[in-house]
Amino acid sequence: MDYENLSPADKAKELERTAANCSPEEIARIYARLGELEYSSRALGIACRFRGVDCVRALVGRGANFFAPLTNYMVQTYGSYGDDL
Repeated sequence: MDYENLSPADKAKELERTAANCSPEEIARIYARLGELEYSSRALGIACRFRGVDCVRALVGRGANFFAPLTNYMVQTYGSYGDDL
């Protein structure tokens, strides 16, 4: 997959899928290939709630955080009000 040319919303979706289904090593590798993400809250929430500390550590180690400003752009692009989980 050509991770670098994905839209910001598609990058976030791919990270969410990765956080839900892949090993911590794969999470770190795919996150690195995705490059900079403007929204990682949902993926981090999935890892916190369902995957465990190793997956959380893999995401946080690459820059994932819960920062999701409540703006029209965020709602329109990600369908997120910042309190999904």
